[in-house]
Amino acid sequence: MTDRLPVWIVEPDPVEKWNQWSKKFSQSKTNPDALQESIDIDAVKQQLKEVRQFSKENNSKLIEELKSSLSQRYPGVKIQSAINSFEAINYIKQIANGINNISINNSRSITQELKPGLISDGFVVIDSYYDEINVEELEGVDYWEMPRLLANNLTGSFDVSVKLTGINPISNNRTKEYVALLGVNAASAEDGTVLFLEHFRNIYTDLKTARKIILVIGLDKIVENREDAVFQTKCMGVFGAEGLLLDIHPKSKDTPTIADLPDYSGDDRELHVILLDNNRTGLLESEYSDFFMCIGCRACTGVCPAKLSDKPLSPKLLIFKLKQYLSQVSPELLQGKAEKFPPEGEKIFPDESITEDEIWACTTCQACQNVCPLELEHTKAVVDLRRNLVMISTSQAAREPLRNIRQRGHPWTGTVFSREDWIEGLGVKILAEDSKVDI
Repeated sequence: MTDRLPVWIVEPDPVEKWNQWSKKFSQSKTNPDALQESIDIDAVKQQLKEVRQFSKENNSKLIEELKSSLSQRYPGVKIQSAINSFEAINYIKQIANGINNISINNSRSITQELKPGLISDGFVVIDSYYDEINVEELEGVDYWEMPRLLANNLTGSFDVSVKLTGINPISNNRTKEYVALLGVNAASAEDGTVLFLEHFRNIYTDLKTARKIILVIGLDKIVENREDAVFQTKCMGVFGAEGLLLDIHPKSKDTPTIADLPDYSGDDRELHVILLDNNRTGLLESEYSDFFMCIGCRACTGVCPAKLSDKPLSPKLLIFKLKQYLSQVSPELLQGKAEKFPPEGEKIFPDESITEDEIWACTTCQACQNVCPLELEHTKAVVDLRRNLVMISTSQAAREPLRNIRQRGHPWTGTVFSREDWIEGLGVKILAEDSKVDI
C-alpha cells in the first residue's frame, strides 16, 4: 500500500484532444468508421442518477469515510475541513506562507467561491487553464456550427489518461515557486482517490511543477468508491463538452504564466486537502436538496437561449449560486414568507450573488431541464425566486392583495372567506368537478 494519495485525470483521448473534435466530426461525415462506438446515453443518465442519489442520501457517512481513508492511508497528506470560503481562504494563506502566486483550475468551487477572496487578499491568481488556448482562433466561430457531440457519438473519447500514485515530495528541475489550487471533480470515500477532468494539460502541469498543491474537495463531490468517481468525472466530460465552449475567454495579460515563475530547488513539496462545505450540507435541509446532486457539467448552459443570446444568465452558475446561498435564505424567500425578508437594510443575496437581471432573463423554456442528465428542475427555482422578488419589491398596498390571492384565491382584505365559499348551497357547478357545460 502506498502512502501517497492517488490522483487520476480523465481527459479526451490524448491523440484526439478536445479542440480537434470538430475536425474529427467533419471527417466522420465521409468516413462512418471514424465515429466512436455508440453508447446508451439513457443508461448512462440512469447510472449517474443512482450515483448522485446515493451521495446525497449518505453524505455524512461518506464525509467521515473519506476523512478516515485520507488520514489512515496517506499520513503525509495534510487535511483541513472548512465550514465556509472564508475559513478555506485562511487555510490557503497559512499554507502559502508568503508565496504570492497561486495557479487555479477552472473548477467553480475555485473560480466562484475562493478566487475573489484570494485576489482581495493580494494573491496573484493565474488561470493556467487558459495558457494553452488560442482564443483568437475561436473568434468568429458560430457556437451553433460546432459539432453536437452527443448526437454524433463522440462521447467515447473521454477516459482516464493519467494515474499518479501520489505527489513526489522531492522537487525536480521543473519545480516552480507557486501554489496550485485545484478543485476536484470527484473523490472516492472508500480509498481517497481523487479525480480531475482535464481538457488541456494545466492540471497535470500543476501537479508536477507546483511547490505546494492544495486539493479542494467540495462535500458534494464525494462518492462511494473509485469506480463511481471515475464514472462521475467522465459524465462531466460527456454532458458538458459543448457548454464548456461558452466559458472560454482570453487569458489576462497582467498575470504571468507558469513558465515565468521562479524555480524552486528545495525538497519539501507539500500536498494539502481542504474539504469545503460552504453551505453544501445546509442545502440538503432545503426543499431544493436535489441541487446537491448537480455535477456541474454545464449541459444546461449549452442549450440556454438566454446564455446563448448574451443575457446575464447561466443555468449552471445559477444552480451553483443557489447551492452556495440557498440554505441562508430559503426559509423566508422560498416558503411563502417573503414579506419578512430580507431584514431591513440587507440584500436578498450576499454580495448580490444572484441578481434580479439573472432571474428575469430566464425564458422558462425548460431547455435546461430537458438536457440535464439528472433532470434537475432549474425553472421551478427561477419561478419561485421571481414570485418572491415580486412580493419583496412591491409596496405594502400591493403586497396584501397578492398574498390574499395566493392564500384565498381573491384579493380582498378583511374576510376569511375563500373565492368559492359564496356558492355553498346554491348548486352552482365548478368546472374542476364537472366539465360538461354548454358555455
